Amino acid sequence: MEGFEKDLLALRVKLADEISKNETLLEENKRLKAQIEEFRVLYISTVEYASTIENDLEERIRNIQNDCVEIPAENNQNFSDMREKLSLQMAINEQLMADIQVLKRDNEKLRLLLLNTTEFSTFMENEQIVKFDEASRRAVTDHLTGIFNRIKFNESLAREIEKMNTEGYSFTAVMFDIDHFKKINDTYGHQTGDKVLIAITKIVSKMIRKNDIFARWGGEEFMILLPETNLSTTLAITERLREKIASSQNDPAGQVTASFGVAEYKKGEKMSRFIKRVDNAMYRAKELGRNRVVEG
Repeated sequence: MEGFEKDLLALRVKLADEISKNETLLEENKRLKAQIEEFRVLYISTVEYASTIENDLEERIRNIQNDCVEIPAENNQNFSDMREKLSLQMAINEQLMADIQVLKRDNEKLRLLLLNTTEFSTFMENEQIVKFDEASRRAVTDHLTGIFNRIKFNESLAREIEKMNTEGYSFTAVMFDIDHFKKINDTYGHQTGDKVLIAITKIVSKMIRKNDIFARWGGEEFMILLPETNLSTTLAITERLREKIASSQNDPAGQVTASFGVAEYKKGEKMSRFIKRVDNAMYRAKELGRNRVVEG
């Protein structure tokens, strides 16, 4: 009966973790959908707006040409010549618009802003590229910790699997979970929990290579992808990570530890199977008492 209760407790712990991960993923999915929709609307509206500006500008210029009799600053030039000259000056000076005055047939002075449509379109295009780059970055970044998210990890893992199967390079993955994280949140609040996540993220980021992929997997779980690395090397690296995290202090939570699962990819293995091996190794580390590294 005692063994059954122990297994039941372990099952409840795992179920609670899965529920927490699922809630986190749902929130992340909702956030990403909102970002994609925001970018889509921005893109469409920008394209439509640029087209409207250009068409409207041409029509206004035609109307002004028909309605104007004198251009005080340029009496010896017609409107078309002046427009060409101004456009050239604007291009040289990298200006988007020029401010001039014209005299209408009814002797009313009209202030005219002449837009350099080519430059304006380029400006809008460049702004759009910046927006796109930012949206792309946000789509693969965890908003709390600033590291990669599950989407980026899976993309990178798929590339490493392809590389392994074609070129034969070995690689490994590490999954770790912060021990008793729910207790930290319940005792000190979610703000403290967030600070712990950020602090541990900084520790790990400083200790891994630039080409390693470090991602928040969900909740208090993290993944590290180590290209061109074998199992023995990864176990040594992971043990150093475990020791560094365990020796750090997080105010007011105090000492925080983590449980690690490590596995080396086997050629021909499905991605889901590989992730499951790493995940199972991490859960064994928890079942064996936490704050340890287990090979999967």
